[in-house]
Amino acid sequence: MTPRPLHRSKTLWFGILILASLLWIWARGRNHYDFANFRIGARTWHGISSSGGYLWYTHQSNGSGSRLVEFASFPLGRSQDWFPTAFKQEHGKNPLGTRYTDSGIAHWLFILLFLIPWAALLTWRSNRLKSLAAAPIPPTE
Repeated sequence: MTPRPLHRSKTLWFGILILASLLWIWARGRNHYDFANFRIGARTWHGISSSGGYLWYTHQSNGSGSRLVEFASFPLGRSQDWFPTAFKQEHGKNPLGTRYTDSGIAHWLFILLFLIPWAALLTWRSNRLKSLAAAPIPPTE
């Protein structure tokens, strides 16, 4: 029995879908600021955003606001570098006096962290199917 070809693998096509999404976010994140913030408790916010070539995790304390969830997107005005430093962290107070901590990972590193295990999984799958196809079938009595 011959193994199924790679182009019929769900692992390949699902990985291509994820990779295309990550590449789109990377290209858009160079000149747009997209975010989603979630309020936990009365005054604590957690957020995920994409801007300036980074995927950011944000934590704000002493924040205010009546909404539980906020989503927004707006242009930055100029494009950022394609390959900024791998990690970035910022903390301080915004103009409203809210303390914040932002931790960012560069889009290119995030994509690389996806590509390495995905390529290893595809290679393992291919080798496994080849070895199964080459294994002799025991006779049945």
